Amino acid sequence: MKELKTKVSYYGLAQNVLGLREEELSLPEDCDVRHLLAVLAERHGNSFQDAVLTNEGTLRRMSKVLLDDRDIEDLAGLDTRLKGSARVSVVVVVY
Repeated sequence: MKELKTKVSYYGLAQNVLGLREEELSLPEDCDVRHLLAVLAERHGNSFQDAVLTNEGTLRRMSKVLLDDRDIEDLAGLDTRLKGSARVSVVVVVY
């Protein structure tokens, strides 16, 4: 199966808790945002999960995911497919 190179950038609380600004992942080419977030939660553990996702696996109210600078909520939400060399931004607003 072909792989998709995806660059993930972190902002706000996501950047603070992970201590990362960005990373690059290889994902299955038919990957969607839901799968990407599951991979990130597995990779980064509770710190990512608690900052970005609810216990049900949905985005917390203060979390946004952008795909190529477009809010996934304006696309297909968590079912939005990643294509090509996708750029994903995970933003968690801190008040």
